[in-house]
Amino acid sequence: MTQTHSPQAPPPQARGEVRPGLWYGWVILGTVFAVMLTLIGTRTSFGVFFKVLSAEFGWSRAETSGAFSMGMLGYAISAPFVGWILDKWSIRWTMALGVSLFGVGMLMGFFVSALWHFYLMNFVLSLGFGGATHLPQIQVLSNWFVRRRGLALGLTSSAQGIAFTTSVLTSALIAGIGWRYTYLVFGCVILMGTLPLAALLLRDHPRGKNTVADAPFLGAGNIGAGAPSAPELPAALIFSPRFFLLFGLFGAIAYIFTTLVVHLVPLATDNGFTPVEGAAIFTLFGVSVFAGNLVSSISDKYGRTGTYITGAVLGAGASTLLAGVAAGLQIIFGAGLSGLALGLVRPTIAAMLTDHFGGPAFGRVNGTMMMLFALTGAAGPLTAGYLFDRFGRYLEAMLLISGVFILSCFFAAALARMKPLREEGT
Repeated sequence: MTQTHSPQAPPPQARGEVRPGLWYGWVILGTVFAVMLTLIGTRTSFGVFFKVLSAEFGWSRAETSGAFSMGMLGYAISAPFVGWILDKWSIRWTMALGVSLFGVGMLMGFFVSALWHFYLMNFVLSLGFGGATHLPQIQVLSNWFVRRRGLALGLTSSAQGIAFTTSVLTSALIAGIGWRYTYLVFGCVILMGTLPLAALLLRDHPRGKNTVADAPFLGAGNIGAGAPSAPELPAALIFSPRFFLLFGLFGAIAYIFTTLVVHLVPLATDNGFTPVEGAAIFTLFGVSVFAGNLVSSISDKYGRTGTYITGAVLGAGASTLLAGVAAGLQIIFGAGLSGLALGLVRPTIAAMLTDHFGGPAFGRVNGTMMMLFALTGAAGPLTAGYLFDRFGRYLEAMLLISGVFILSCFFAAALARMKPLREEGT
């Protein structure tokens, strides 16, 4: 199924003024936000469960971290398939299917009694996560928002930051009803709350609701024009230097993000914070991600490269703080600054990918990128867990994150020298 809006045969509103009332694009944005919020909030609770499960079953840091890495492998396996489906089938039903599988994976947590059960649970729910979150998020929002794509991606990605704030609730649930019943609650919320929203409210294209992309931002004189269609992308471009520079950015952020999601709470509790305080620090991290997501819309005006490099430099400084001799205030400040940095760069690189490869074959490009993103992300928690088991501290792992942030700035600078494909030759 083609994922771009055709300028032929415009809907009734495209021939004149937009009808007053709520533009359905805001409903799409809100629905995507809700899906991202609930799925990311429950999935990234991994760090809150970390020490509880490790202590109960006697698993090492590397063994426990490996379950999240196994989940990233599931994401990697699903991503190319999901990207292909998004080019051929419905975004709406792809997301609904992904939400369903994710909910089933969460319910499996109730039955965990061995390490391989925990690995299988994370693998299954991450297959669903791939079909329900970042891949279709970029695709459907790119259909509804063109001129304000950075804004739309920033707003929906901010769900990620808010989702992290649920860690305090997760900690309270584990303390009150136990970790098994907490997973059961999560699964029920996803299947009975999030799934109906995705199935009932999502629409792939503006024409499905008799409107056009960017309708609130268009004047009456140009509302019928819609977005310019992009040419079909040759498959060879997936393996071009442009693609690998973008992978340098996606891979760096994947590695850093998954490491902090899994190990930030254990780092805090290793340095004297209680489990509830550790969850509160993770909540601060999430609030900062949310703030960064909102600020990331400046990339529409001031440029993607400058926005990315600013975030990466902030992130390198934050990781250095976390790597130091960890005083309480230092950990708090480092967590907040890390979240702000990741919140700034994650929507920015998504907008970069769409800027450079947006078009009829975008699902395949996006799916391939998310596969590589997930494979790189799988290495983060496992590497940090191994380094902790070897040295008994997180110093080396945090310094490595700082170096990855700095290295990624060179990829961003090199990519800035290339025009998006649709602009080449002009």
